[in-house]
Amino acid sequence: MEHDNRKQIRLAWASLILFALCAATAYTWLVDVSFIDALYMVVISISTVGYGETIPIDTPELKLFTIALIGGGIGLFFWVIGETAQLIIRQEVRLLTRRNPMQKTINQLDGHYIICGYGRMGRAITESLLHDNGKLVVIEENPEIRSELETDEIPFIIGDAASEDILDEAGLHRAAALVAATGSDPVNVYISLTARSMRQDLLLVARYNDEGAESKLLRAGADRVISPYKVSARQAARTIQRPAVLNVMEAAFGPDANLQFEEIGIFANSPFCGHTIKTLAVHERFDVNIIGVQAGDGNLILNPDVDHKIDIGDILVVVGTIANLNRLADAATAAA
Repeated sequence: MEHDNRKQIRLAWASLILFALCAATAYTWLVDVSFIDALYMVVISISTVGYGETIPIDTPELKLFTIALIGGGIGLFFWVIGETAQLIIRQEVRLLTRRNPMQKTINQLDGHYIICGYGRMGRAITESLLHDNGKLVVIEENPEIRSELETDEIPFIIGDAASEDILDEAGLHRAAALVAATGSDPVNVYISLTARSMRQDLLLVARYNDEGAESKLLRAGADRVISPYKVSARQAARTIQRPAVLNVMEAAFGPDANLQFEEIGIFANSPFCGHTIKTLAVHERFDVNIIGVQAGDGNLILNPDVDHKIDIGDILVVVGTIANLNRLADAATAAA
């Protein structure tokens, strides 16, 4: 239907332009005037602007021709306007019918991730999060990406991610984190500034390309900044320097592996509070290893001692299979 409407619009415009050119040519035959003056007369006649005649209509032939010109031209003019308006209305209705269910889906998300930019990095982040069953919303300014996101059934918003209204639609106040992953450093700075001004406790990760943008993103409020080129370079260096280590990491944490890192928060009613790592016997009970503890004050302890005591507000950084991590999370969050 939309394709047919576009064909009708092209046909209407072509007919109107051809009509105007032919009418202007006819005026030059009937009256000794330039083609520009004749075309001007045609345009003000069929558009009903009425600035005043540039050609003296003083013969019956000219009067009859001008009457035919006005009648046919106005008809073509309103045909063009009608077809164009119909296409615009259809597109707006289609956008509303698509957006309402999508916005309803987004409004139901809580603790989700907002990915700003759906370029190569944004796609990779999205695929990784979806692989881990993460909830997310993509914000992309390019409307041509719409069909791809719809096909992949990914919640999305087409708009400027640096806009407060767009971030609010994406559920920024309910989100767990935001990633500014566009290919433009200035845009990522603006996104970071806007997101941080709207929410101070948001985990904000930003991509940068040029070295000078790293400090700007940090000043704009980003908690972490990532350069895809540096990450790729480090990966290449590890590949040639420590291939065996890389093979183990890929086997353990690759896309087809069952192991993963996880964070387990310790709250006031957790039965883990006040216990040491040794007494908790996490490895023996859940086959999970604690590789780090981030204390409530932000201090990170890597490879903590078995006598380290777990307190309220600590975050355990653990590694294990998904099933065992789920069992550990249930035990850590159960009421004491």
